Amino acid sequence: MRAIPYYCDHCFVCQHPEKEEAERHLLKGASYGKVLRYMPSLEAEGITSRILRNHMQNHLAPGRAYLRAAIEEYARKRGADVEDDERSLAGDYVLMANLTIQRVVERLAIGEIEPEISDGATMAKLLLDLERQDQDTLDRAAIGHAMATITAIVKEHVSPEEFQRIGHQVATDPRLKALNAAVARGPVIDVESA
Repeated sequence: MRAIPYYCDHCFVCQHPEKEEAERHLLKGASYGKVLRYMPSLEAEGITSRILRNHMQNHLAPGRAYLRAAIEEYARKRGADVEDDERSLAGDYVLMANLTIQRVVERLAIGEIEPEISDGATMAKLLLDLERQDQDTLDRAAIGHAMATITAIVKEHVSPEEFQRIGHQVATDPRLKALNAAVARGPVIDVESA
């Protein structure tokens, strides 16, 4: 739980048991409306887009509030609807993270802000997650390319009937079906899958 002033007894969001999850989605770039649709318990408690926006502006640690403000500014420049867009407002997360870090460095250089350790750790974790996601995407692409190459080679060296039997066996193998399902799901990102 955050210490005051980052917590308000009169804020429906601060009081909600799923506050952290809602904040996480908003800090990853979800619009207010998308969070409400993804988390119907918020709306059931009377939480609206306006209440979510007020919470994000007034009841977060400064670094987190700045990140959300930067996401919204970036989204508006791209023509996104901050209130109710289905797409991620952050768009290119790497660009967003780099812009945020650049702005923080500028403000640090002129003595305008003093970051907390948690602010630096949050940005470092975001960049690490993005690097891992990029690597995962590359690994999946490499696996797909390798399988296509193997399939082409096998097709060249076996009869059409044998190739069809191999194809059936591959298609019904439970391990390969599970692997195919995992690859089809791709990397899980809460905001995008919501």
